[in-house]
Amino acid sequence: EPVELLPLDTVFAEKLLETAIKSATLVSATKEDYLQKAIQDTKDLVRPSFERSMIGSDEEKRKKSFNFEFYSVMRAITNVLGERRVSIRDFQLAWGRELVSMYAPSANRKDYSSPFPKIDEFEDYDYDKNKLLDALGAVTVTLDAF
Repeated sequence: EPVELLPLDTVFAEKLLETAIKSATLVSATKEDYLQKAIQDTKDLVRPSFERSMIGSDEEKRKKSFNFEFYSVMRAITNVLGERRVSIRDFQLAWGRELVSMYAPSANRKDYSSPFPKIDEFEDYDYDKNKLLDALGAVTVTLDAF
């Protein structure tokens, strides 16, 4: 039996979109009004597809409306990045850094605790264990905020 989703946190949802737009304008050296026009053009293009599914309770409609907003913003950002020949990875990293700086600015590996037993300290890793633990600490702090 699927677990019922929590209600949409509209404040967080709006911040998520705002930081995406901010990060995209920074990495692509694009003016925000140009990106906003691209977002509006995308909304106008895809709105009919999303409107057909906008049924259900008020909460379901809010979630579907956010899906529409999120899709439109991400598609427009992807198109603008492609025009500017900017790596999507650069955008993703900038967006992630912005979110971490907002929600977990001082988090590190001390903030993460694993439910799994510790592995041998002398085991060879294919990754930087400390960077991974710092990232997991940031995720833990961010999720605990909600």
